[in-house]
Parts: sequence; C-alpha cells; structure tokens
Amino acid sequence: MIKKDISVTDLDGNPRIKTYYFSIPPTEMFRMDSEMGGLERAMNQIMREQDVAKIIEVLEQLIRKSVGIRKDDEFYRSEEVTEQFMNSEAFSSLLIEFLTDPKTCAEWCAGILPADLAKKLKASGDLEQLGAPKAKAFPDDYTPEELDAMSKEEFQRLLSTLPGNNIPRSLLLIAMTKR
Repeated sequence: MIKKDISVTDLDGNPRIKTYYFSIPPTEMFRMDSEMGGLERAMNQIMREQDVAKIIEVLEQLIRKSVGIRKDDEFYRSEEVTEQFMNSEAFSSLLIEFLTDPKTCAEWCAGILPADLAKKLKASGDLEQLGAPKAKAFPDDYTPEELDAMSKEEFQRLLSTLPGNNIPRSLLLIAMTKR
C-alpha cells in the first residue's frame, strides 16, 4: 500500500492537500494479467512502442483498481470510493504528475504492485519509463509511413511547427497527397 498526498484546489479556490491510499491485491493483478494477455508482457510492449494512449489507459486501470480508503489498520476498496476519486480533480492531478514525472510514477507503481511483479519491472527498467512517453521531434523522429498515416489536420499542425518556409521536399510531397 502507498499513501499519496495530492494537491488540489477546493471549490472556493483554496489550495488543499488531500491524502489518498492505493494498493492492488494479488487477485486484481491476476485479473489484469489475464485481461491484458500478460501484464508484464503488455507493459514491456507499451514501453517499447511509447504509445501514450496505452500508457494513459494502463495508468487509469491501475489507479481505478488500487484507490481505496484506510480505516485504522485496514484498507478498503469500493465502487463508490473509486468513482469519487476518478471524477475528482485529484485524479487529474495524479495522472498529469505521472505523465510528467516518470520517477514518481515508478515509485507509485512499485508501491501498489505485488512485490514480485514490481521487482521484475524494476529490473527491466520499464517501471521507470511508465509515465514518460518519448516526445517526437518533428520531422526527424517520424517515419514516412507515420507521416502518411496522419490525418490532414494533424499533419498540418506538425507542418506549422517548422520555421518559415523551410519545409523539406519529402514533406511537401506527403502534404500534396493529403489535399
């Protein structure tokens, strides 16, 4: 179990720090493992591909399945507690923190996962990368296939990041096919 203090702003605009608790029991890990066709394999693949949408999906699943409340020395999870958290500003803050701070994300994941799985993921280095999708520096990091597969709007948005009229001929050719 991990205790996490999250900064939020209340309805009156006052900053507050709220404390939340997270833990995934082994039964939930087995369920996630079977749903994903092997959690460790799925996480390794997501890290290799740097698929931001999948990273967010996995993080949301982990948060949803792990959030609960602590009463005395017991930890409880319920649908009501989960839905309250998932619809709160604290959830948004936590997810953004994980996506921008890979070390914090890795520490949180290690704290909620069963020890054996956390140890394997730490050893592979994938746990440290979970919240850190690689940003692609346009245009060098995109393959011609990736550029061609983009929607017209997405491609135009990327072209607009180039300075002045310095659009390489190869990109102009792709742009012409998107008319």
